[in-house]
Amino acid sequence: FKKRINKVFFNYGGGLRKQKVLSVANLELNNSEYYNTTRYPDGGSDVDDLFFYTKVKFNLSDLFFTDMGFRFNVNRLNMLFEDTLTYSFPFDKIKNENQSLVYSLKINYKPNKKTLIYASAYTGFRNPNVDDMGKVFSKNDNYVVVPNPDLIPEKSQNIELGLSGNINKKIYAQTMVFNTFISNAIIRDFGNINNLDSLLYDGEIMRIQMNKNNESAFIEGAAFFVKYSPL
Repeated sequence: FKKRINKVFFNYGGGLRKQKVLSVANLELNNSEYYNTTRYPDGGSDVDDLFFYTKVKFNLSDLFFTDMGFRFNVNRLNMLFEDTLTYSFPFDKIKNENQSLVYSLKINYKPNKKTLIYASAYTGFRNPNVDDMGKVFSKNDNYVVVPNPDLIPEKSQNIELGLSGNINKKIYAQTMVFNTFISNAIIRDFGNINNLDSLLYDGEIMRIQMNKNNESAFIEGAAFFVKYSPL
């Protein structure tokens, strides 16, 4: 929805996204089919995302104008493991719900019609998905990735400064610098199931790995963009 009250512009709305993941597998040998384990939960997985957002834009003066935004998100993830004999996990289902509130604030300064200077601060998140939380998979004969029901969202805090404008009628340039801090970053690490660090997978004893929230990171960078219009 869009709304204007005097010189203040509002955008707001919401949405719902539903996803369903089914995973089946079989083993073919000598023209016969046999049972095989699935990469994702064999009982199926359901993901629901519900979100609401709003964005407000207004002028602070003739030279300054600002954009502000908020978004509230609810993520529900349900996974069912029907095969409890091949792998003896300490759970037969995973239920995970996360709520996240993020914001953005951008202040723009336009000293003339050709130049724009801006500063922005905003946050972000990434919810764990079916691949992060429910996968049982091995790329080699050394390690097997198993589910971790305790994952929480990755979150980021960001700052950005930028300058853009027309150098002349044919050349437009834009430059920016940014800094991002990521917390609860999801990485793959060694783990244990039922106090054991190894698991029998595809006939091999493999070291257990799983995704965990145990890292943070800084990302710093700069960008420069030029557009030339010969005509």
